[in-house]
Amino acid sequence: MVPPVFLALLMFGWKRAMFVIIGLIVTQMASDYILQPRLMKKSMHISLLEIMLALMIWGFLLGPPGTILGVPLTIALKKYIQQPHTESDLVAPEPAPTNTST
Repeated sequence: MVPPVFLALLMFGWKRAMFVIIGLIVTQMASDYILQPRLMKKSMHISLLEIMLALMIWGFLLGPPGTILGVPLTIALKKYIQQPHTESDLVAPEPAPTNTST
């Protein structure tokens, strides 16, 4: 974001630099909050509302890493809530006894 703004400031003045800043912010927000959730909805079978809430909540809790990890964390949490694991799932089954009578 800095190079285009700096270039606009040097070539056209501070008014045009402000327009560049506003344009970049609007473009980034439209991409993050409109385009990206719609593409994720198709590829991950998760609703648009879940994606928006995940981005806002995880972004608030974890900051920038939360916006990157928000959707995968939400999908993992959703799968865990739907199919919780018990302790018996974590223990390996004992092998069946073999019949070695000869």
